[in-house]
Amino acid sequence: MYSDGKSDSIVIGIDFPITGRGEAGFVDLAPLIGDTFGLWETMPSMDLTGEVSGAAYVADWLAELKRSGKHIRGILSFCAGAAFVPAVARGIRQWQQEVPTVILVDPEIPVPMTLHMQFQRALERFAPLLSEAERQSAFGTADRLYQENSHDITALQAAISKVFQEIGHIGFERAGIDPRHGAELLVAFDAFARYLVAGAQVRAAAGPVDEERKPIAISSNTPTNGLNLVSEEQRAALVAKEIRFEIPHATLLSSPEVARTIVELLS
Repeated sequence: MYSDGKSDSIVIGIDFPITGRGEAGFVDLAPLIGDTFGLWETMPSMDLTGEVSGAAYVADWLAELKRSGKHIRGILSFCAGAAFVPAVARGIRQWQQEVPTVILVDPEIPVPMTLHMQFQRALERFAPLLSEAERQSAFGTADRLYQENSHDITALQAAISKVFQEIGHIGFERAGIDPRHGAELLVAFDAFARYLVAGAQVRAAAGPVDEERKPIAISSNTPTNGLNLVSEEQRAALVAKEIRFEIPHATLLSSPEVARTIVELLS
């Protein structure tokens, strides 16, 4: 929760908040939107035991929202958070007559390639601590695991998490990092990987886009993010309206201009 606003009306933000990431998040957006309505952010599960269940993520969020008694004015998502939106919106409609306004900020649906790219980025952080042979082996392993599991994001997550744990411990020992702090970083990566798997599961179960309730999209000018990855025809099939900004993906949620647009759409 970032703010409660002046009324019982709140907006839900769906994202994976993680310390030290390069992109602005809802914590940056909150002070820019004022106090007309509250902004609550969903918290992904940090339980790394058992199989990933996207349905469980959504059920936990909906239960808390219903208990709050708040009127849910809108649903915002950032990046892969878009995968959860249809299920969350459908759940809210079970007890709230008014349909929340849905705004997707640079929406993406997690696929195995998404997880592969995130794994490569995580490996880059350890690269300076590895020998050239170890570095080549690590990235070679990442590519091999992706090829073997390119159609199964759940299996890919299990495989790369194991490898990342091994590489992480090597890097932490060489860098003299406290094992407890190192463990927190490994847990954060595992939790994020599971969040991506959960999103893929939920979106696959949601079925086709509801033609009567298509969302609004806010897009950056970064070609490798959001709707910039798909054709004009595909965009029209996915969203009712797209609002484009000449702003990079990493700073969309910290932009006053974007914040004003979001407030206008929700008013």
